[in-house]
Amino acid sequence: MTPERSAAAGDDGDQPEPETLNSMKALWARPRDEVSEDEYHELYKHIGHDWRDPLETIRLQAEGTFEYQALLFLPAHAPYDLFARDFRRGLQLYVKRVFIMDDCEALLPPYLRFVKGVVDAADLSLNVSREILQQDRHIEMMRRRLTKKVLSTVKDMMAKDQERYATFWREFGTVLKEGLVTDAENRDALLAVASFASTHHDTEPTTLKQYVERMKDGQDEIYYLTGESRQSIENSPHLEAFRGRGIEVLLLTDPVDEVWTDAVGEYEGRKLRSVAKGDIDLGAEGDDADGARRTGPRSTRSCSAG
Repeated sequence: MTPERSAAAGDDGDQPEPETLNSMKALWARPRDEVSEDEYHELYKHIGHDWRDPLETIRLQAEGTFEYQALLFLPAHAPYDLFARDFRRGLQLYVKRVFIMDDCEALLPPYLRFVKGVVDAADLSLNVSREILQQDRHIEMMRRRLTKKVLSTVKDMMAKDQERYATFWREFGTVLKEGLVTDAENRDALLAVASFASTHHDTEPTTLKQYVERMKDGQDEIYYLTGESRQSIENSPHLEAFRGRGIEVLLLTDPVDEVWTDAVGEYEGRKLRSVAKGDIDLGAEGDDADGARRTGPRSTRSCSAG
């Protein structure tokens, strides 16, 4: 079955090309076992304007008082303009398989702006406007559930396929961390799928959960240091005392890192602490028996959330 498009959405009156028709079939409305991966990938390439296959395909069907179907895709690569102010984001919105708009921004938060896909709702008006969408409680319900579905998919990927998760986080981790600042409701879910470079390993990142599991006896804070690159951070004199006591430090290189660490403040009751700010008493922590106290200047590096 092919979704309908109005003349305003389309063309000059000529019959659409067969390739376009095929790529726009309502795959989200067909049983999963009747749709091939190639068909999903073809649809993604059409709506995502990408020649590569998606990293992950997500299907969601909501039934009950408000029914809708969603078919979402996580790209394998970040677009070059992901952080541009005029980046075009949003999902395609259909109502009963009638095309409404190409880029419905209200369906996902800005930090998931890389997600492509289609949402087909059964109970919205065909004359819905962008202004109405911003206030519609059904749209808000969909936004909340779609957001949680995307994050749970990333969490499953993290648990079951480390290589694919590593690809995802390398491409989209920076933008996902914006959500730690802006989305308090899903902050715990975001922290659960986040990973960071640290002094524990030269190449393998760590989660906050893994960091906590490795914390030294007597250590009650999670230490981090921000900088322009891993190399510049590792050359910082702020790390010397921590290295000497075998205390792990997160190495954060994205501009948003200084913002989200302040916004989040703590993880599982353990304060996030910059090793470059204020006095840190290491006397009771680590392997060195000698009590020590170090003082570091406040970081002068400035940044913004995006």
